[in-house]
Amino acid sequence: RQAVWNRDAGVLAFLRVLAVCNSVTTVSESIDGGSKPRVRYEACSPDEDALVKAAAGCGVGLSRRTADNVEISMAGQPFKYRILREMEFNSDRKRMSLVVEEEGSGDLLLLCKGADETLRPLLAAGQDRLDLETAEHVDEFSRLGLRVLLVCWKRLDRKEYEDWVKNELRVAMASPEGREQRIAQAYEKVECGLTLAGGTGIEDRLQAGVPQTMRSLREAGMKVWMVTGDKTSTALQIAISSGMLSSHTASHNTVVCSLPAQVESCIQQLAEAAAVRRGDSKTSDSHDEEGGAQLGVLVTGSCLESMNPAQKRRFVAGCLVADAVLCCRLTPDQKAELVGLVRESRGEQPSRQAASSRLCSLWNLVTTVTGSRGSASRVVASVGDGANDVAMIQEAHVGIGIVGREGSQAVRASDVSLVAFRDLGRLLQLHGSYSYQRSAIIAQLSFFKSWAFCLGQVLFAWFSGFGGTSMYDPFSIAACNALLFMPICFYALNRHVPNSAAIQRPALYRCGPGRHHLNTWSVWIWFARAVYQTVVTFGITFATLGAEHISGRGQPPCYTQVAAVSFSVFLIVQCCNLAFETHTFTTLQVLSLVLGLGGSFTLYALATKAEQLVDYYALFNAFNEPASLLLAMLVVVLCMIPVVTAKYWTSQYAPGPPEIGRQYGQSIRDNREREKHMRTPPRESGGMLPG
Repeated sequence: RQAVWNRDAGVLAFLRVLAVCNSVTTVSESIDGGSKPRVRYEACSPDEDALVKAAAGCGVGLSRRTADNVEISMAGQPFKYRILREMEFNSDRKRMSLVVEEEGSGDLLLLCKGADETLRPLLAAGQDRLDLETAEHVDEFSRLGLRVLLVCWKRLDRKEYEDWVKNELRVAMASPEGREQRIAQAYEKVECGLTLAGGTGIEDRLQAGVPQTMRSLREAGMKVWMVTGDKTSTALQIAISSGMLSSHTASHNTVVCSLPAQVESCIQQLAEAAAVRRGDSKTSDSHDEEGGAQLGVLVTGSCLESMNPAQKRRFVAGCLVADAVLCCRLTPDQKAELVGLVRESRGEQPSRQAASSRLCSLWNLVTTVTGSRGSASRVVASVGDGANDVAMIQEAHVGIGIVGREGSQAVRASDVSLVAFRDLGRLLQLHGSYSYQRSAIIAQLSFFKSWAFCLGQVLFAWFSGFGGTSMYDPFSIAACNALLFMPICFYALNRHVPNSAAIQRPALYRCGPGRHHLNTWSVWIWFARAVYQTVVTFGITFATLGAEHISGRGQPPCYTQVAAVSFSVFLIVQCCNLAFETHTFTTLQVLSLVLGLGGSFTLYALATKAEQLVDYYALFNAFNEPASLLLAMLVVVLCMIPVVTAKYWTSQYAPGPPEIGRQYGQSIRDNREREKHMRTPPRESGGMLPG
């Protein structure tokens, strides 16, 4: 600030670029009804907002901006500039330039700021000393994790500028083909010979809970890729501070591909690492003593651009064995291309412990999910918070947008929106785990119900000599799915582990991608259960209520009564199976089970009005017999004994991850109750002692 008041030309030129070369709009506000208004800045980018406020704090403030003019206050004196041409920032140019005319002097100035690697080739000769000093500062900012920019400017000759507009820019803008490319080339012709004014560093603070979220994602079996447009050193520092990489991993166990000449050697190193990890599956989930990933990969956008399609496929396949991948200086199109490569890549066959891999990122996140054991199919999710992440989000299977200060484009383009990055852990570990378990069990319950119902028909056909008679009446066949629809649907409210266990034990998430709930073995178990329960239900029912059985009225039961009893027992057994698979009962779940059972008898009572559907009072005549009631209870008990025994044995002697999670959740609840009881003071007796 002192240099501004001392009229230091270099400092004034630097701050003038920051105050003028931006897209910040100004809003005048009165302070407590005073006559002097206060200027409030509104920016679409938090970086521009920070730079303009920093310049204002140093004595060069943006006073007013319109579509054609910019007014600034420099050391207390007003200056006004007329905007002649704005060369907007984009992911390819990586810089923004503004051609202005200073009011009064009539000087034409080109003000520019952008990435260091794009502006350094455009600098005029004879600035080696200043360029070296600025480069040292910029590198130091990058090592601190700051987002860096170079600030440049130059004076324009009016005649040369007018010739450029007439002969270069207008021709490029009128081009029918390659218009964007020709305009960029025209911009570059006027942006050459720049004078370096300085460099800036902006702190991009991590949100609260980012390191903890990254650690929980790794414990859940997820591999993290950070895809960003930042400088390599800046992105590396952010990766270390976020816990994605440890300092030891970054310096010793990271395959670096920063130059196009290193592409083939990096691919070879990744291939060798993949071969080592195939031989030792434990390394796929191991981490070093600092909590960071054991093997990292760092690649720049220039290297990806230099790769041919075959090299890109080999490179991505090799990166899939790494614990963390850091991609720097990527354009939005390169981010989307990388997501597409991960989706299409077959990669290495994952080990049993590495069966679930997820790629997430910090601000610009690519998530790859290896869905099943021994399968190389992947579900890719991209997470971002800015407009430059939209292409990546739309390319992925699942797009996750984070509400940030860079606009809502990412949120509007996403499938799921989050308020903060830390919510990603809850989204995946809690809701993702619940969703998979519910979907897996509901699918198997649906098959189980159909198997049990159809096997009963098959057994009756064999028992009746394949006479073509159906075991169940038309009403029972039509009502079966309707009666069991609500209980199965409301199973979607089940939580197989408590919320606290799902959040505090991220490894429980591996049960989903690892096919713990839905696999070939579990399907065969459900099929065996259907066969056993059908045989028990059919065999005991027809053996007890067969032709030899004489009711209390002296008449043998007809087959419709036996079938009605069998169907009722079938419904009771199905509801019992569903109840034993439920871990958390809600009011809706209990109500659906009650309606599923009670609805069958109600519908039977209504259906007796239509003789073509159900024989008159077949079910009621059957259950008027004590033997039928005892038979129903006996069949239900015999059907559920193996299920109860297996669940007890599993929970006590061979617990899996879900059982351990439930025990952990129960211990948390017990500890809370104990602490609550200890904090509650003992109640003093207010009565008199007896006697």
